[in-house]
Amino acid sequence: MKNIRWMTFFSNVILYAPIAYIIRIEKGLTGSEVFLLQAVMAFSILTFEVPFGVLSDRIGYKKSIILSQVAMVFARLVFLFGQGFTFLLMDVVLLSISGALLSGVLEAYVYESNKSAYADQMTKIYNFASLGFILSNVLFFFVVKSGHFSLISITCLFNVVALIMSLSLPEIKQSDDKIQSVNSSLKMFETLKLVSKKRTFWECSIASGMTAVGMSVFNMLFVVVLSDKGFNVEFMGLVILAYSIFELSIKYAPVIKDKLGIKNYISSIMALITIAFILIGLAHSVPLLLVTGGFVMILSILLSIEVTDRSNQFIDQVGEEDKRASLLSVVNMAGSGVEAIMFVAISSGRVIDGRIFIVVGVGYAFLAIYNKFMQPLRSNQVRGNQVKSNQEVSERVS
Repeated sequence: MKNIRWMTFFSNVILYAPIAYIIRIEKGLTGSEVFLLQAVMAFSILTFEVPFGVLSDRIGYKKSIILSQVAMVFARLVFLFGQGFTFLLMDVVLLSISGALLSGVLEAYVYESNKSAYADQMTKIYNFASLGFILSNVLFFFVVKSGHFSLISITCLFNVVALIMSLSLPEIKQSDDKIQSVNSSLKMFETLKLVSKKRTFWECSIASGMTAVGMSVFNMLFVVVLSDKGFNVEFMGLVILAYSIFELSIKYAPVIKDKLGIKNYISSIMALITIAFILIGLAHSVPLLLVTGGFVMILSILLSIEVTDRSNQFIDQVGEEDKRASLLSVVNMAGSGVEAIMFVAISSGRVIDGRIFIVVGVGYAFLAIYNKFMQPLRSNQVRGNQVKSNQEVSERVS
């Protein structure tokens, strides 16, 4: 677990993240094209999700993680030297390949390593991701004067280190056969058909999709809302730095979880996210928006951890542990699908304002009500009390 934490740390050192939008504009994109590329990324991940999940179950989790890091390094190089829509489209496709290869695999790798400590290990991994992003924001203030080329090239070097760390990971799961038969693929589709009839599968998928949409809306549009309220976006780097430090507080989540119980814990997270998103959509005070944004970041991470944990337990319950990465990828497809639709709308210029936060907040409200009074998204009775709570480690607005 130490190596995977450090791999996550180095892969999250993204020096140019605070001004990623500005860099893309300077590389020849319009504002609409920036959001269009985000839609392409979501559609690409949606396309690659299941095939790469199946590939991961065939070749092993380690090889999938390594390939993900390789794709990430090539994406950085394309972004470093590329100009115009075509090259930046290539950058987005490579990022999508990297994300799809890692989607579900990181969680499956950690879960198979130690099921009872999954939540605790994921918390540590997300903390390392936050530390990496903190370092990138600290370095940003020293490197930005050297120009955008330096910001991107140093980011690329850190990704190379992350790739090197991935090479040293122990293999957790490896198929005996390098190439699976056609019957194996057909069996996989039969399994998907079976689990798709389970209500828990759709509960996890919808919750995963809602969490992905919430983070995407926040990452892409929160700075727009702040700017509309008079906030100087030049200080966004400091804001991101503060949020990254604040995220380290998720290490206290297991204590709160034990006191509230899993059902009330998850319902409380959903209710608080609901309030936070609606506040962002309605508030006019910049200080209030900044404080609320910090809570959105940490609450989204906590909810993502619980959703993934429940998805893993569902896979155990249906007895398909050997297809864990594939099935987790299917669950994650819901998020990619909703993201794709959302970014197409944004690129058309129809929903780029604070109202979308209210809409997302209402979505979280329905999820909270369902979890509280109907079919709670909670750990099963067998090991629910053994699990200690723990960002699809993701590209943070980069």
